[in-house]
Amino acid sequence: MVGVTQKVAILSLTESYQISSVSKQSYPVGRITVFGPKPRYLRLYSNISLDCKLMDKLTEDQTILLLIDHLKNSGWEILSYCLGQQRGYDIVAINSAGRKLFVEAKGAKASDDSPTKKRKFFNSGQIKDHFGKAIVKSLETQLEHPNDIVAIAHPHDHDIIKQIGRTAHHIGGIGIACFWVKNSGLVIEENF
Repeated sequence: MVGVTQKVAILSLTESYQISSVSKQSYPVGRITVFGPKPRYLRLYSNISLDCKLMDKLTEDQTILLLIDHLKNSGWEILSYCLGQQRGYDIVAINSAGRKLFVEAKGAKASDDSPTKKRKFFNSGQIKDHFGKAIVKSLETQLEHPNDIVAIAHPHDHDIIKQIGRTAHHIGGIGIACFWVKNSGLVIEENF
């Protein structure tokens, strides 16, 4: 169940945004630069469902926002993040020692704003395909940023764990951390 802290965190994020044209490609939120159009649930935060049953399957954007809150609470400064279908690193953060963290996030379902949404949630083939693409992007990121931390974030979701849970555990062997993000805001860190 989503607690009061998570509700406040989600709503406080939305208070930072001013309603603007969807055509904007990036916009600042404090010291953070967000790329892409604002998702509908950030433009009109009254559309955010905090009902746990409806949030069982997190979208990529929800996974990113919950992980950002966790990282901030763990002492990381968020440099940038991407929401929607924009290209780039999903999250870039830096710690007090100056080491950067690059996160590739995935969701358990498509956003309602997605032009390609066909199902209520991703099937086993889509989950494996998304995970494979995340691994490739993470390996490319390691080559570009060899002294920094690279991670993949997934919702802590039964279907995702069933399909890739054992495999995700082993990506630590190639230097990729894993975050399992629960809809409550709790994050399980693996190989981090």
